[in-house]
Amino acid sequence: MVILILFPIFLWVTLTFTDDNENSFKPYSIFNNGEKGVSVIHKSLSELGYTSSLIIREVSSQDISTAQIVIESERPYKLDFNSEIIKNWVGNGGTLIYLVPYWGSLAVNYGSEIDSYATKELVEAKAYSYNKGLLVMGDPIILSNKTLTRDTNGAYWIVAQLDNRGIESIGFNEYYHYFEGLKPSLWRDIPSGIKFTIYQVILVLIIIIYYYGKRFGKVVPLYEEVERIENEYVYSAASLFKKGELREDAILNLYDSFLSLFEDNTGHKSTSNDVKWINIWENEKFPDVNKAKKLYNHVETIKKGKKISSREMLEIVDIIEHMKKIIDKGRETHWRELKKDTQSI
Repeated sequence: MVILILFPIFLWVTLTFTDDNENSFKPYSIFNNGEKGVSVIHKSLSELGYTSSLIIREVSSQDISTAQIVIESERPYKLDFNSEIIKNWVGNGGTLIYLVPYWGSLAVNYGSEIDSYATKELVEAKAYSYNKGLLVMGDPIILSNKTLTRDTNGAYWIVAQLDNRGIESIGFNEYYHYFEGLKPSLWRDIPSGIKFTIYQVILVLIIIIYYYGKRFGKVVPLYEEVERIENEYVYSAASLFKKGELREDAILNLYDSFLSLFEDNTGHKSTSNDVKWINIWENEKFPDVNKAKKLYNHVETIKKGKKISSREMLEIVDIIEHMKKIIDKGRETHWRELKKDTQSI
């Protein structure tokens, strides 16, 4: 619904701004096809065999063999044609055609007038010769698209000035169209219609992403059988002990399992007093008494609040596992002897 409503609006705005070429580009630009543009003279010169190009660098940096057409529409004007740099450039053989609306109020400080172009109403351009070069001052209206649709005399007069000097390369210098001589910016100089089109495309993309990314309906739970991993409880408990750095608690839990195994296999049930199991171990002459005592001493220090390192923890675990193997081995030996006695009976 949003697309159906907004699309016609955006389309109308886009077509409106795109057709308004007069406002899309700067006045007296070769890209401006409106009344104040100079696209007609630019294309016409190319069709007549001249090399007509766009220049976006200062006049003084150009080759003197290429005539420079500079047109400014707003004051203050950026180009100082009376400066020593421009004066020297013209004097060395350069050709500058400088067209501004109030050109008649500007004084030319060098050169001598050699020709002029006038209509029935007033003089619209003058040509000045200075050393090897030429300066043309005039009204930009004589080269505008609107004027060329009804009167081409002014344009022919300017072309005649160039032909008299044998110039075939002409540059429309738009360097001064931009504030303080800045080079054009891609986004800043894009016509408004194209900008609206870009905004429109971005909005449509956002709507599409939102539309296809939105969930339809309520969440439907998917029930499936989950196979539990082996020893999941052991891994979970071990992870908790590890993250909490509870080495002492882990050792005490393992120690309790050792005591339960000892009670079950020796028949001594009153082992709540830890001293008793070590005494029984010695009295029964179980192997590795020294390791058993070491285990007992370690556990006693832990119960008193001592913290142990990872290395000490691994050592205690190794001893407990070794003690369990001794108990298991003794149980198997006892069972074999009992089985042998039963068979002899």
